[in-house]
Amino acid sequence: MTAKHPVRCCLQWILIISIILTSIGTFPSALQASDIDQYPFTAEGIVLMDAKTGEILYSKNAEQTFYPASITKIMTAILALESGQLDELVVTSERARHAIGNRIYLAEGEEKPLLDLVYGLMLNSGNDAAIAIAEHLGGSVEGFAEMMNAKAKEIGATNTHFVNPHGLHDDDHYTTAQDMAKIAQYALRNPLFRQIVTTKTMPWFGEEWHSSLVNTNRLLWDYEGTTGVKTGYTSAAGQTFVASAEREGTELIVVLLKASQRNNLWQEAIVLLDYGFEHYETVKVRSKGEYVTETLYGQEHVFQLEQDVYMTLPKNGQEEIQWDEHLELTYPTPPFVKNMLAGHLVLTREDDVQVQAPVRYLYSRELPEATNVSADAKASVSTQSLDDENQLFVAVEELIDNGTKKSIVSVMARWWYLSLFVILAIYLYRRRRRKRAATGTWAPHSRSNHWPPAS
Repeated sequence: MTAKHPVRCCLQWILIISIILTSIGTFPSALQASDIDQYPFTAEGIVLMDAKTGEILYSKNAEQTFYPASITKIMTAILALESGQLDELVVTSERARHAIGNRIYLAEGEEKPLLDLVYGLMLNSGNDAAIAIAEHLGGSVEGFAEMMNAKAKEIGATNTHFVNPHGLHDDDHYTTAQDMAKIAQYALRNPLFRQIVTTKTMPWFGEEWHSSLVNTNRLLWDYEGTTGVKTGYTSAAGQTFVASAEREGTELIVVLLKASQRNNLWQEAIVLLDYGFEHYETVKVRSKGEYVTETLYGQEHVFQLEQDVYMTLPKNGQEEIQWDEHLELTYPTPPFVKNMLAGHLVLTREDDVQVQAPVRYLYSRELPEATNVSADAKASVSTQSLDDENQLFVAVEELIDNGTKKSIVSVMARWWYLSLFVILAIYLYRRRRRKRAATGTWAPHSRSNHWPPAS
């Protein structure tokens, strides 16, 4: 009987135990993911959102304010990417050079393209990069903070206030899980932002530091379909994380605020993402270009959807989900101006969740039963797909033909009324003249071809 080598045996057991511990710490079981209400989350603020529809699928203290730490840099990055100055060289100031916390070790006076700094900001979480970006775009950190707050308000993050571009602690620098989900949702619509936050590593060549930038988002390595976005930490904020992942056309955003440990971020984010993908999917219920008609005052008005319309629906029992549709017009009464953005098509589910898409006015046409429609008739909404081009051309030709006939009839009617008015006026004038002549109150002036007139 051959004895086992003690060192090899020990190493095997260490390897097995390490794999078990890693699996427990990183990948939660399916049972935990499905039983979302019973899971012991350490994060105090949580939101799980459908990135396309904005519908919140799970939340905990979604509107309570917390300190964001470095997930602040999502806003800094999107302002830089939208600035149109990505090729400009940014000069590192003394203030940026001496930033505390995570850095990419910029030297004072060092010049770097703005786009490079955004990579350093989002991958290595460089606070020096954040200050350099802020000073270049906003003139100062304080000026840039005003830009950040204006952008947050535009996005709808109304319970957020920024005072710096990096997220280092300040009592007046705060956000909510719901607001951060909105900010991330907005940022992920930018293709270059998506490219940056899915980059795992990038070589870095600075004046004082040559190394590789390594993304702090561990899910890029550990979770299939991860699309972003950013981690954060300060002693006051605790562990913070915004994560996103996409599978089979459904993209989800997770926000975790004030979690207890960094490992908890990965575990809790995965629980939430697994829950979302297991129970929900994003479904396109209306397509861009579809036609929507509304009947008002005896006319059928045709509008066109400007974008696809999506809903977040449960994977089981979708056939039981119903919704109502109606148009909300900016100007609810005709006439409409051709090609104007006229309002929105609003879809409302039974649970009062709403989605909407803008519509553009195309044309109107008379209905055959127009004479039987009262002036205060209520509007009815229907949707129709005019996929056949010939059908559309026929509709347009009919519109033009009807419009031409209507115009001719309108002009003839106006001339008839005008002629009748003139005849009536002449008749009344002559009648009054004869009446005055008969009573002696008025007589026509005599005319003479001789001068001076006869005495």
